[in-house]
Amino acid sequence: LPARHAENGVPSRSRLHKPAQRNDGGARRSTVNTETRCLKVVGRFRAGDRVRLLEIFASNLRWRVPQGAIEPYAGLHEGGEYVADMMLGAVGQSFVPGSQKTELKTMLFGDQILVAETVMTAKTLDGRSYRNDYTFFFEFEEGRIVEIREHVDTRYAAEFFS
Repeated sequence: LPARHAENGVPSRSRLHKPAQRNDGGARRSTVNTETRCLKVVGRFRAGDRVRLLEIFASNLRWRVPQGAIEPYAGLHEGGEYVADMMLGAVGQSFVPGSQKTELKTMLFGDQILVAETVMTAKTLDGRSYRNDYTFFFEFEEGRIVEIREHVDTRYAAEFFS
């Protein structure tokens, strides 16, 4: 992210949107813990580190990708290790290593959900520039991600990669 939006890759507080807080101490602690967890999730996705992703993925994780996405990504995928490998493999097979950048535009969260609006850019192995908007819904149970729902312009992606 540009410096005006982030420090060390973490969005500034003006870009974080959280529900109104009650005036009791428990609500504030819960919000702080949720915010910390959400920033950790975003950072680990950006880093693309399989080991660190698996630390936050539930073993029964479900990843829902729009039906219009290219094969083999369209549909429902299950299992933390399988999903991590699919996600990281998609990047590794399509883009020049190190060229992928994910800009976090907006992050919304509650106690058990995070919504992250992002823009992903990268250079393909044949030198083309890719740019697409993604929105992810992350659902948590016991501090781990149990479901990811991805929303992306599948038409653009399908045309770009065909």
